[in-house]
Amino acid sequence: MMHNEYSPKKYWEERAKLAVKDIYQAVCAYGRSHIENKAMDIIQKKVFASMLKGVDLRGKKVLELGCGVGRWVPFITSYGAKYVGVDISENMIEVARKRFPNASFYKIDSTDLPFPDNSFYLSFSITVIHHNNYDAQSKLIDELVRVTQPNGYIFLLEGIAHGGRKKTWFNTFARPVHDWVSEVEKGGRAKLVKIKYVRYWILRDIFRKTLGIIGIDNYPKAVNDMLVKIDYYVDYYLLAILPRKKAVAAAMLFKKTGKIT
Repeated sequence: MMHNEYSPKKYWEERAKLAVKDIYQAVCAYGRSHIENKAMDIIQKKVFASMLKGVDLRGKKVLELGCGVGRWVPFITSYGAKYVGVDISENMIEVARKRFPNASFYKIDSTDLPFPDNSFYLSFSITVIHHNNYDAQSKLIDELVRVTQPNGYIFLLEGIAHGGRKKTWFNTFARPVHDWVSEVEKGGRAKLVKIKYVRYWILRDIFRKTLGIIGIDNYPKAVNDMLVKIDYYVDYYLLAILPRKKAVAAAMLFKKTGKIT
């Protein structure tokens, strides 16, 4: 996959084609193994669920920005919510509609969302906004806040940088946590409710650096399943005692105020 001159739309149209062989390769960490991306998926779901404690989504409309192939549809609908997803990739949307014909998906061509103000009780985006340049990030966050109802929620799980804004990969434009928070809270339009720091693949990376283990996916399924479970516990619970500087992402839940900005 070409990494020079990153174009979000072109890049994600190509990534969508990988869903034929592995859903995770289309929407999770490109180049990581299936087992590693499965661990990432488990961690993200656990984190999201912990952030939604006390939030009643029954019968509420929920928007996902950057829905990809619909990875979050089962999670959101399990809360009794009505799911709506948007994405810039026609290929992603096509796969999502085939997988979840009862959900609503829309293709977008810009940072503008095709919905009226105050349309959704919860608007969320998971490791999507950081794949846009900083100007586009600000516009996307503005739109997420705009379409969220007063007293509704905005949830982001995005890459973080330490010390200042930083391009951490060819298509990942990370911000310090305070930068993400101030962007969403701008003008008093929202308030941070909860935050949780995230790290992936701690155990896996230790294995690769110290033991040179590369072919993890070639292990028997029972071994793979065990590694996923162990890696999940390591990643999810070890951050409680590690410095925040070891985190690579942050999950942030905001509540929208009724203030007009």
